Amino acid sequence: MLNSTLGQCAQIHLIASDVIYSKENESAKALKQNNMNI
Repeated sequence: MLNSTLGQCAQIHLIASDVIYSKENESAKALKQNNMNI
């Protein structure tokens, strides 16, 4: 029981950090594009 709860927490954490990482990547790409446009 405890192990499955920990596993779920770890999975959720991984997904959350994955989403945050991809969003940061998107803003980094957008910033680079903006710099090129100027």
